[in-house]
Amino acid sequence: MLKTSLALAIGLSSSLAVAATSLTVEDIPKIQSVLQTSISPDGDTVAFTRSVPRELYVAENGSNYSELYVVDDKGVERPFITGSVSIKSIQWSNDSKTIYFLAKLKDDKFTALYQIPVDGGQAQKVLSLKDTSISSYQLSPNNKQLAILAMPAADKSEKELKKLGFMAEVYELGLKDKQLFIVDLAKADLPLTPQALNVANYVSDVNWAAQGDKLLVKTQPTALIDDKYTKSQWHLFDIATNQVTMSFATEGKLDGAELSHDGRYIAILGAEDKHDPATGRLFLADTKTGEVTDWLPDFMGHIVDFEWSNKRNTLNFIANVGTQSFVASIKTGSNKYKKLIKEGQFIASNLSIADSDNKISLTDLLK
Repeated sequence: MLKTSLALAIGLSSSLAVAATSLTVEDIPKIQSVLQTSISPDGDTVAFTRSVPRELYVAENGSNYSELYVVDDKGVERPFITGSVSIKSIQWSNDSKTIYFLAKLKDDKFTALYQIPVDGGQAQKVLSLKDTSISSYQLSPNNKQLAILAMPAADKSEKELKKLGFMAEVYELGLKDKQLFIVDLAKADLPLTPQALNVANYVSDVNWAAQGDKLLVKTQPTALIDDKYTKSQWHLFDIATNQVTMSFATEGKLDGAELSHDGRYIAILGAEDKHDPATGRLFLADTKTGEVTDWLPDFMGHIVDFEWSNKRNTLNFIANVGTQSFVASIKTGSNKYKKLIKEGQFIASNLSIADSDNKISLTDLLK
């Protein structure tokens, strides 16, 4: 059974420092909120990023800052990286001693991968790519490799043409595909130029199998937004052969997917059909047969986020029904779920499970 004490403690994440009377127009740009939470593998600490608006009438126009904080299971919060920064994609090392994240710090021209020790110390750059930003990444289960998504670096000829005044951008033409790379997780002083894996089309998301031998890869035909909404598809990619070995047929909008601990099943967040305006249906795919089934066919709600347990084929998920949220778990082979945290305690948007499977962190949108 998952413990819920830590889940409720992380609810301090979003805040608004205003009087308890009414919300004014000028209060709205001051609202702070949590963007991402990630519980440490040992379950003792939660790292999270907080969206902090720029100071009204003082700061120059721009997007919100994203700061890094850490909170323990007693609710004690510590700021790690704050100020004029944009921290994203936080992930823990296996030993719970290091937090990895993406950012452009100091003189960075492109987004790079950084790490910071939990027990104290400055953030250090781990690696970067030559002439392009790291869009997203996933640590391998043994923390020895990285799966990286990035756009191709601009061709030298393009740079030269821009210097000569050829800067026209034709709408929906000249689009490039985002690519998938695997690199060793080792500190690199110089930007890397790795070889892209053999995955056709635009790669939009990736997840490791627990054994580290396969990847879940989501693709779409092009970078066009219509392709993202209507033609995205998840595939199983074998690293040893550098080939897609299985594709999973779904219809309509498509969100995240994750392999079970033994690699047998894949939980997929998708849409009921091509007319469904949002992802919120939970599907279960079998990696032996390729069959995809609606896991909760009669569920009158909206699945928000999920994560597999680390030691058994049980999926933990957040669901919204009406204006309420609850957290539940469901086992493969069954269409019945068990509520772990009932409605009325929060409106949750993000879920993270400790390696021991006995602690969970949530982002509460109402706190």
